[in-house]
Amino acid sequence: MTTAGNIGIAERSPEAVLDFWLGRLRTAADASRRNWQQGMLRWRIGPFARGAEDPTILRVQREWCEQMHREGLDRFFRDPVRDTPKGFLAKLIVLDQFPRGVYRGTALAYANDSLTASLSWQACEADREFANYNVIERFWIYLPLSHAEDLKLQELSIEKFARWSVDLIAEVSPERRRINQFVSWSMIKAAIEHAETLLLFDRFPHRNAVMQRTHRGGEVRKAQPLFPAERGAHDDDIGPSLIAQTVAAGVAEWERTAPRRQRPRGSAPHGPDVGGAGTSLQWRERHSRVRESAAAAGIRWCSRARWAAPEPARCSPPSASRGP
Repeated sequence: MTTAGNIGIAERSPEAVLDFWLGRLRTAADASRRNWQQGMLRWRIGPFARGAEDPTILRVQREWCEQMHREGLDRFFRDPVRDTPKGFLAKLIVLDQFPRGVYRGTALAYANDSLTASLSWQACEADREFANYNVIERFWIYLPLSHAEDLKLQELSIEKFARWSVDLIAEVSPERRRINQFVSWSMIKAAIEHAETLLLFDRFPHRNAVMQRTHRGGEVRKAQPLFPAERGAHDDDIGPSLIAQTVAAGVAEWERTAPRRQRPRGSAPHGPDVGGAGTSLQWRERHSRVRESAAAAGIRWCSRARWAAPEPARCSPPSASRGP
């Protein structure tokens, strides 16, 4: 297996990239608690992620990113093997995940988001990803959708992650079902919260500072992760705390200032005057689509910006993580 110690820019095969990034978690048969934990510590996303960064992993990512900038994307990915399903997946991971680690806290971290969202959409056309990728690989096909500041892509993200959750639970062994319920629920919950941020603000406000964007009325200027261990992790990857707090704080700010703005009751948290989703009816229709996608996955609505797992999957660490 390729390791962080011997993978380099000269070795650009898809298998080398997937070995480096996915490690031991390659199929549903590998979806144990230990492998999820080790993977999320490497990726710095998900419920087991921590703020500490592995310098070896970061060094490899930096080498790849710097070489991409020197050569340009077309030349860097010119090998025909990149057009194969495995090559496509490796390319998507490199473009979507590597800059988030290397350029965290700068606009370059989001520079490839439009491209990776387009590639992800392309892979999902006519459900082609089911024929080309296993359930673990499909997670990385869907993840760029949740990074896009586009509500249609966010809605597709929820739809895809809901289906992914069902398939993951169905494919794992019975003794690993509970930990995978917890993991899949965490991912769906985070995807929903990403979509709700777009519903509220039409973009991710926590990116405003690094993107040099002016804050709009009602947007949250700064949101800190709820758990200290998550500070320093990817601020908008699948990991619900920061997004959830942004949504909750945005709703609270809207409700607090609504009387002064004299907005109609039930109207959207922003309107056409600030580039928002539009009328109250439009916002409710879009919100209904998000909720319907969640309901299809067994996620029930509790209150604004709060979702609950289906009863069989209700659990929280560390009790949820017991097992293989």
